[in-house]
Amino acid sequence: MGINRHDRVPLYCQLKSIILEKIENEELRPNDPIPSEKELIRQYALSRTTVRQAISELVREGHIYRRRGKGTFVSRPKMQHGLRKLTSFSEDMRSRGLLPGARVLEFGRVRPLHKIATCLELAEDDEVYRILRLRLADGEPVGLQESYVHVGGDRVITQADVEGEGSLYELLESRFHILLGEADESVEATLADAREADLLEVKKGAPLLLRERVTYAPGGRPVEFVKTLYRADRYKYLVHITRAE
Repeated sequence: MGINRHDRVPLYCQLKSIILEKIENEELRPNDPIPSEKELIRQYALSRTTVRQAISELVREGHIYRRRGKGTFVSRPKMQHGLRKLTSFSEDMRSRGLLPGARVLEFGRVRPLHKIATCLELAEDDEVYRILRLRLADGEPVGLQESYVHVGGDRVITQADVEGEGSLYELLESRFHILLGEADESVEATLADAREADLLEVKKGAPLLLRERVTYAPGGRPVEFVKTLYRADRYKYLVHITRAE
């Protein structure tokens, strides 16, 4: 595939397609360097402006990434998440052959805000566990997860429990025999603030996917409200739909 100067497709779009085809055909694999600007200019007889526009769009779309002073490299494929099956983050990562991980940033018992208390069907004086974790995949930060969990009664969760088990769902099941069977979930776009950007290793204002979920035990009792911010360059959602008859 080469540049066709008689085509109505802009030259930078043609260059984007050439690079994407090399990535899809695995001529360029994850973390491989792509040719430098000078090489692309020489190889395809394009202007520096055209090459830079193509590269900038590929970076913005998450296909490639820059390392200051080192060059531009192919990104790892985005992780797909289907919306038909309820899984924990750890289960999701393991199913992809990735090693799940977490760093607990904040932990404690709190009285939740009205929105969260309503979702969890709590009384005014009820407390929940609030757990803020940086979620990792093969050591790379991909999500910032804030969980509010109501286990009820005199049941106690410690930070050591969460750090030791890794998966909150597995902890609830093994310790308290709380099985989580279904959930209501929403997904929307947002932008990283300064702290989120620092933790997720992206630029301030970078696009993120905001996912909010209320998870229920069998019988319909809400157990967890969780808000997760995912790096948009590392995560995407897959939805299978059918036409109603």
